[in-house]
Amino acid sequence: MRGARNRQLDWHPDAIAELAESLAWYAQRNPHAAKRMRRVIEDAAQSLIALPIAVSGRPGLVAGTRELPVGQKVPFTLIFVRHRQTGDCTIFHCMHQRRNYPDEVHSNGERD
Repeated sequence: MRGARNRQLDWHPDAIAELAESLAWYAQRNPHAAKRMRRVIEDAAQSLIALPIAVSGRPGLVAGTRELPVGQKVPFTLIFVRHRQTGDCTIFHCMHQRRNYPDEVHSNGERD
């Protein structure tokens, strides 16, 4: 495709911290499972910017956001914004599905 560029995937510091905390918890109990979960989560995140067709997820609870449940055996949901003009994505939360929904995040990523 002429003029196409690779899409960017950015992780907000909150999402990185949430992922690290959860994986550390799993690693203490089952290191192999934690490594597998990390791979599955990273693959799901990359699917958000895949060319030619990126995964779109479902509409998020907060206007302007989208959500991608990672999988049945990996109980995480990525909360992200896809930038319309570029197709780039920013992941604002990597939420374990047993946790409460995070504080409100606006479509520009700013918290209340």
